Amino acid sequence: MEQIKKILRDVQENAAKRADKLEEAAFTKLREQAQERVNQVKAFFEEKLKNSQDTLKNEQFSLTEKLKALQDKCNAEILDVSTKQKNYYQEWTKGAVDIDSMAKKQKEEINVSLARQQEEISNTLIKERDSINASLTFHSLGTVQSKTCVPVGTS
Repeated sequence: MEQIKKILRDVQENAAKRADKLEEAAFTKLREQAQERVNQVKAFFEEKLKNSQDTLKNEQFSLTEKLKALQDKCNAEILDVSTKQKNYYQEWTKGAVDIDSMAKKQKEEINVSLARQQEEISNTLIKERDSINASLTFHSLGTVQSKTCVPVGTS
């Protein structure tokens, strides 16, 4: 019986060892499967992260290009407005100079015309005065009577 007990103990120990080995093998297998799943999830998220980063880079590049194009367009419009403003200013300045020149020319022409008219009027007045003086002098001598019937010696 001792021997049976010993055999039973050996069988029990062997069964326990086998059970431990099977349990350890099962845990190892489960651990490996769990690690494999963790690695798959990690790879999945890394791929998603990489795709998201690529998409963000592409969007950032696209936005940068759009911003650059917008900035170039704004700079071109600013340059265009600046050029137009400069041209308007030059035209306005030229127009002001032309108007000033025309005003000075007209003033000079008016002054020359007024001087001529004044000279003509002065010459006419001088002629009239000389004519009147000559007439008065001639009448006062009594040699010729005017048609106005002025008696001799009364003028």
